[in-house]
Amino acid sequence: MFAQAGAQFGGTHVPGRGTGYRFDIFPRLPVTLIRYEGDDEVGPGASVIYRADAERLLPAEDRVVAAELLLDALAGKPMSEERSSA
Repeated sequence: MFAQAGAQFGGTHVPGRGTGYRFDIFPRLPVTLIRYEGDDEVGPGASVIYRADAERLLPAEDRVVAAELLLDALAGKPMSEERSSA
């Protein structure tokens, strides 16, 4: 499912351990997601990878939010934050 969603959202397959896709969601700051199935000793998980100079290009909070929105979209959730009226 992750591989299908990664391709559907324009990700470029990244070879290596796990299933990885690179997404060019920012002009100068690609986001790479690597998903691991897990085994008897380690559960499934994922890693978010940025370029080495990512902290100079985009604040940490913005990088986290971008990764969360991308992961939500890959899981089939809308790429927007719901706001409640208070």
